[in-house]
Amino acid sequence: MTLNPHKKFEIVEDLKVSFYIIVAVIVAFLIAMSVLTYNVISAGGASGIVVIAFIWPVSIIFLIIIRYVMRGLTKTRSFIINDQEIKITIPHRPEFQILWSEFESFQFKKRGMGKSRTYELIFTNKQESRSFRYRPGTDFKVRTRKKIETALEEWCGIKGKKFS
Repeated sequence: MTLNPHKKFEIVEDLKVSFYIIVAVIVAFLIAMSVLTYNVISAGGASGIVVIAFIWPVSIIFLIIIRYVMRGLTKTRSFIINDQEIKITIPHRPEFQILWSEFESFQFKKRGMGKSRTYELIFTNKQESRSFRYRPGTDFKVRTRKKIETALEEWCGIKGKKFS
């Protein structure tokens, strides 16, 4: 991929597929809970009331957690590199923006393992450093990471910045 310095690199995406999968899981969960509740009630007895009193609060807590995970999945996130700046927008987080003139070198670091893996973009100059962390699969699609890394490496070459 060769870049023209007068063009821009842009990734604009959302995670709607993940959103629809989670909605399908919630619907299946609610159907299973309804069938289970019906079976417990039809069986009768005092133990059925105890089971229902336990199952539904746990179910409500599960739905609240799922709702928290779903927050922001359908909202647009973007990663833009142009001749003047790098701009990253992720829902529910402040926009990250840095000018090419504000840093001299760039580092791309992996942190953590498995589901807790994050990637850190570190921009440094002589006085300070600024960084931005994102999680693949939550902030951007997993396959987008390689595109971002490649574009940053090429743009750092075009702009004469050190890349590691």
